[in-house]
Amino acid sequence: VAYFKGHNACVQLLFARDDIDIDFQDYQGQTLLMKMNQEMHPDEPLDVEFLITKKNAKLDLRDRKEWTALHYLVRRNYQHPKDEHDKIHEREKSLDLKIFRMMKERNAKLDDDLEEPQRAPISLAFFHPRYHMVKALIEAGADAKVIKDGYDHNMVHCLLEDPWNTTKIDFFKEIVSIIDKDH
Repeated sequence: VAYFKGHNACVQLLFARDDIDIDFQDYQGQTLLMKMNQEMHPDEPLDVEFLITKKNAKLDLRDRKEWTALHYLVRRNYQHPKDEHDKIHEREKSLDLKIFRMMKERNAKLDDDLEEPQRAPISLAFFHPRYHMVKALIEAGADAKVIKDGYDHNMVHCLLEDPWNTTKIDFFKEIVSIIDKDH
């Protein structure tokens, strides 16, 4: 509550204590790490890093939707003014990737054993779209084959449906180069 009300001094005092349950789950099953991954503003201090590296927050706890902290990271939605979009966007991507690397170093599960593969972190990142996260997940070993739309079309089909979308085409070229390196 202190974090979301902006009481940063209170948060820092609580973080310093050893008797605080960092992995407490609210009525939706969300932990502080999940909430911070979901709603973090790029100008805020990187408390997420502290939770992961110093407090050893549990990365694979699941909420009521069966999502982990990684699901929230790949679906993160930043809020910022339109006129600052491009400048801030690069900073956000860098922050996302830094957090992802920390989570990966601590063995966060990249692939999901959900019955619905379209809810795996890589699928959420692809359809959100947050291509920098999809690329990072593929490079880290996540299975791109689980990316399917509601019509059972795979990632390649989805990317090539709109050949005039240069963002999708550029991403497709990057993914092909990653896959070519692996074979």
